[in-house]
Amino acid sequence: MDYYVRLSAAALLSLPLAHVESAVDSDDGAPLCQGESASLLPCIRGYTEWVGLTQSQVSIGWDWTLTGAGELTLDRHSIRTNVMLVDEQGTDCGQQLTVEAVIRAIARCDWQAVVLGALRVT
Repeated sequence: MDYYVRLSAAALLSLPLAHVESAVDSDDGAPLCQGESASLLPCIRGYTEWVGLTQSQVSIGWDWTLTGAGELTLDRHSIRTNVMLVDEQGTDCGQQLTVEAVIRAIARCDWQAVVLGALRVT
């Protein structure tokens, strides 16, 4: 048993995601980001965790960075999920294709506004 939730690309892309938690990482040694005026400003980094709204066993998390320009960006190399994408025959597609599909699913939701809203409350 490997604990993956196996989904087709269509099922993953149609799965509504529900926000669970977002937080700012510790600022120890915060990296610098380029601001609008070409000045270097400390970046704010954090993480967010989501679940499938209709399939709560689906878990997706990633790290994000709030840049000096005020843009919230996804760290594509930080995707954490228990989803495994499968093809039409039910064969696992592998981690790379799964992560690419998860990134497409994330892009379909307004995650930046949700994360910023959650950070304002905490």
